[in-house]
Amino acid sequence: DMAISPDGNTLAVADASSIKMVDFQTGENLHVLKKEDDDFALCDICFLPEGDMLIAKNYAYDFNNGIYLWNVLTGNVAT
Repeated sequence: DMAISPDGNTLAVADASSIKMVDFQTGENLHVLKKEDDDFALCDICFLPEGDMLIAKNYAYDFNNGIYLWNVLTGNVAT
């Protein structure tokens, strides 16, 4: 899954275990969002309207079906 930030500057690309943050203009990798302690099968990602947070649905192999919120600037999972 992919999502573009509200300001159009950042592209988020989800794969099975992480979300890669990419500068939309240059293609430069900015950082990777990943939660180390869970099995992931990420899909359905979306930036919040302010653009500083990203929400992702986790279809985990254990069917945990969690929803995670990341701070895009720090890469930390919001608690």
